[in-house]
This record gives sequence, structure tokens and C-alpha cells, in this order.
Amino acid sequence: KLAGLADRKDEMASYLSSGLKQRFYIAKSLINDPKILFLDEPTVGLDVKSALRLRRQIAALKQQGRTMVLTTHNMREAEELCDLVAIIYKGRIIHTDTVAEMKKQTGKKDFEEIFLEMTNSEDEE
Repeated sequence: KLAGLADRKDEMASYLSSGLKQRFYIAKSLINDPKILFLDEPTVGLDVKSALRLRRQIAALKQQGRTMVLTTHNMREAEELCDLVAIIYKGRIIHTDTVAEMKKQTGKKDFEEIFLEMTNSEDEE
């Protein structure tokens, strides 16, 4: 029910669309009620509607107090879903803070621009 897949309970997961598979895998990962949920690029390859539905599901889990670690190349998704962001560049964490604090520190409003500024400054060092 959590994933909105009750009407597909008799189908094999391997036959589901990419979006439904992602929702299935998240629901499956919640069965044992883990303290931390790791989500690696959860919306990659999804159509707009499926990605939106999945982001809403992730936001609902966040509202319930669920701790999640989300990896993504989608800066807007990170900004929308994450309380705390770690920018990883060339395999190293180069900055960790809230998006709001990063905006305040850099004077930029767009999180993608913040990411580019921080990673470009790393290239210059």
C-alpha cells in the first residue's frame, strides 16, 4: 500500500516499469524498518510523473522522521528533499551544510550555481 502497488500485488517485480520498480524497491527496503534508508539516484531514468511521485514518497518518509541518505546528481532534487547536503567532488566531501546556509555564504540563489562555484574553486587549488 505504501508504494501504491496494491493493485499489482500479483505481478512479478521484474515486469514492472522503471518507476514502479523504484517504488517497489523503496517499499521493500522499508519492510524491516531500518533506522537509515540509503537511496542511490532514486529518480534516474524515470519519466516526469514517476519521478514526481517518487519524490513525494521520499518527502512523506522525511515528514515521518525517517533518516535517509540520498545520492543524486540532480541539484534541484537535493535542494527539495535534503535537510543537510554534502557536496562530493573527485571522491571527497568538499562542503557540508544546509542549502540555505550555502546560499547565504555564496550569495547565490541557484543551488546548481553554488555547486559549480564550489567545485570550480576546488579545480583552482
